[in-house]
Amino acid sequence: MSVSIVSVTSATLLLLASPALLAQSQKQAALPDCPSPALSALPNQQPHHSGALPEGTETAPTYDFHKPASNLHRTISPWQTAPPLTWQNKFHMVAKTELSPYGSITAFRAAIYEQMVGGDPKYGPGADAFGKRLGVAYLRQGTQRFLSDGVMASLLHEDPRYYRQATGSIPSRLWHAVSRTFVTKTDAGATTFNYSAWLGRAEAAGLTATYYPEASSEGHDVLTTFRSSIIGMMASDTIREFWPTWRSVLHPKEQPKGLAPQ
Repeated sequence: MSVSIVSVTSATLLLLASPALLAQSQKQAALPDCPSPALSALPNQQPHHSGALPEGTETAPTYDFHKPASNLHRTISPWQTAPPLTWQNKFHMVAKTELSPYGSITAFRAAIYEQMVGGDPKYGPGADAFGKRLGVAYLRQGTQRFLSDGVMASLLHEDPRYYRQATGSIPSRLWHAVSRTFVTKTDAGATTFNYSAWLGRAEAAGLTATYYPEASSEGHDVLTTFRSSIIGMMASDTIREFWPTWRSVLHPKEQPKGLAPQ
């Protein structure tokens, strides 16, 4: 399929998404703010929490509260300080995530699901088809992260990291996780609509028309891929929100790290 068709497809995706983006942007004030990142790694920098966490949440690590998180950590807990990110940090974070076990797990999960339901990309049954689906899953998710967390986050000066709530009821934490699909932080610490996630995933979905088999490269297939990527982001942020809590319950004797899979 020609580049012009892909461009038209991507533009169509953006136009279709625009009303939803604008509507959600107007409701940002009603969405819970994520913990404000500290934008300086100076010695007097303060963590999001100064000590004990509310009852019912996992215990904070016992190491130095003033120690900032690594600028390669995709997930920040409330008791961690968040160093500023350069554009190089953002691309390095993308590469680190893709090469991590977490990146492999998500690719295998997508390929297994697509093989079981016979979904896109339509390669048919059998081991050969699964191998193709797995390769495409790696390529698709890598493109999504590269465009969203690397290119668009750098161009729009947005922070692609996930800031956990870590406290409160399960419904409030679940809402916080899901709402991060719509709300993010700028590099300056202000709250903004998550343009980088939506625009990057729209472009990545449009590009699937260039490497998916012909049976899965129509406009409705691209829209389905885009929708699935947004739902996948919600699911990933939910895991990042609750993973440290689950870990502290399953391994109570271990010191919690406060970090979801990177």
